[in-house]
Amino acid sequence: MNGEYTDFTSKWYLNVGVLIIKTFIIEIPLPHGFPTLIWMVSTFRRWRDRGYSSDKSKSQLILQEDYEELNTGAEYMLDYRLG
Repeated sequence: MNGEYTDFTSKWYLNVGVLIIKTFIIEIPLPHGFPTLIWMVSTFRRWRDRGYSSDKSKSQLILQEDYEELNTGAEYMLDYRLG
């Protein structure tokens, strides 16, 4: 522990403490960014399939399998979200 600061002083808080808080502020929303992006893309794909309409009964897909794949979404990976 041969750093510049020997104790928690006001200079330590200005130099080191601020960096720690900035890191926390960046790290709070970061894990939620990728799932939010996936949700936005899948919502856009469903909206495009409906012909840019909000009517959920419309679809350009012919096969039930394609319709279900578009509307059910990806498998929920519990171990990644709560690990």
